[in-house]
Amino acid sequence: FDDYKNNNFLKNITKRNAFNIISISNIKLMKGQDRVLRTIKNLNNLKINLIFISPKPAKFNLYYLVIKFLSKILQMKCKNIKIFFLFNLNQKNTKSALKESDLFIHGSRVECSPLVMFESFAASKPFFSTDVGNVNEIISKDKNLGFVNNNLQLLSKKISDYLTLDNVTKKNIENKIYQIYKKNYDWKIILKKYEKIYYNL
Repeated sequence: FDDYKNNNFLKNITKRNAFNIISISNIKLMKGQDRVLRTIKNLNNLKINLIFISPKPAKFNLYYLVIKFLSKILQMKCKNIKIFFLFNLNQKNTKSALKESDLFIHGSRVECSPLVMFESFAASKPFFSTDVGNVNEIISKDKNLGFVNNNLQLLSKKISDYLTLDNVTKKNIENKIYQIYKKNYDWKIILKKYEKIYYNL
């Protein structure tokens, strides 16, 4: 998780100056890309690039076809919003996309402890999500880490509030997110915690 570097991958893909909102997961109903779209449509007052990153969907993935259709409709109605689908990225470009993004959005309906949340923290990005798995438990410990709610309008508002902060404030939040990650969620720290539990048995 510690080698997140900006190599301008997203800049070369989107080719425009806008807020980058990133979502990484398989495209299927339980991962909630439809929820992401419903959240983003309320941000038309801002210039947004929404980037979906996933393995390439099966040719007849009906949910993906629906998401593609809804994305086209959303972009027709909301001229400030552009949506990108990026498939089968290598690790280097995925990490660059995370580092270049302004925040991570997650609309999942079913999770346990989503790995992408910790990847978001490792890249110093806040995680805005529906209430699923242990996301609320993690983020409730420090509000700098993001925001969790199943009310998509409220989720939109909190995203807008964050994006419109001044750059210095956002940079301070990113630095704090990374420090929280290093202190609590780095693999080395987690392994030490497991080791301590093991030897105390």
